[in-house]
Amino acid sequence: DGSSRAFLYYSRVSSGGTSITIDTTSLSAAYWSAAAIEVTGLASSSVLDITPVTNQGTGQNPTTGPAGPTVTDKTIAVGVLCAIGAVSNAGIDVPTGYTNVGVQQDSASSIGFSMDYKILSSVGSETVSWGTLEGGNDSYTCGVAFFKAASI
Repeated sequence: DGSSRAFLYYSRVSSGGTSITIDTTSLSAAYWSAAAIEVTGLASSSVLDITPVTNQGTGQNPTTGPAGPTVTDKTIAVGVLCAIGAVSNAGIDVPTGYTNVGVQQDSASSIGFSMDYKILSSVGSETVSWGTLEGGNDSYTCGVAFFKAASI
């Protein structure tokens, strides 16, 4: 339908190596992407530091935030972006200070996806920007969630 969607699911599990299954049989979209990240050392309860923030819009500068302030200085921020563009390469940049988990922006599709994380070292607000997308009239959805680390 020409619009983008991004979803971020999380689950706290007691042991590593848990498998993730994505059932695509009910998807109506022709294109989709997924990425997963396993994180150890998170809080054992109330794992979200602050309420996740999202942004949906059109244009070439997908940004979400500011969010915060975070409650603790030991927080991991996980951001996701889904973009539909007018050109075949979305040109998604990794947000400043973040590590990319997965990106899809090849020359065969005008659909772009990115998942990135950053370990925050101080309490404060956080804005996540994926740079300037190539093309024009891009539709995007992006969001960021904040997870508390266990006490050290």
